[in-house]
Amino acid sequence: MVLRSPVPDKSTETVVRMVKKFIGERKVTCAYSDSAPSFEAAMSELGIPLDNSLPGRSVTNSIAERNNFFILDTASTCLLHAWLPACFWPFAVEYVSHAFNIERLEDGSSWEKMHKEAREK
Repeated sequence: MVLRSPVPDKSTETVVRMVKKFIGERKVTCAYSDSAPSFEAAMSELGIPLDNSLPGRSVTNSIAERNNFFILDTASTCLLHAWLPACFWPFAVEYVSHAFNIERLEDGSSWEKMHKEAREK
């Protein structure tokens, strides 16, 4: 499951708050991000090992970049089709992110897997 949520800034405090909100009571074994200092500091504060993409090598970050493009493109499409102004952008991104995570796959959605794991503990 991928954490996608519009935030007011990229400070360490904001990253920590959003990650805590996202993971709830679950134990995270590893996170993947670029080498942004705020993410490195936040993961260190949370005690989560961080695997970084290689700076200057966009190919190592292709999955994250593809997901970002998908979210941006789909949120823009939703706003255009609903005739909503840009001020609704955070809501569109939140909606698309949630819809992407509840998409039904062969073995269940990412959302179902995440909450099933939480219930089994």
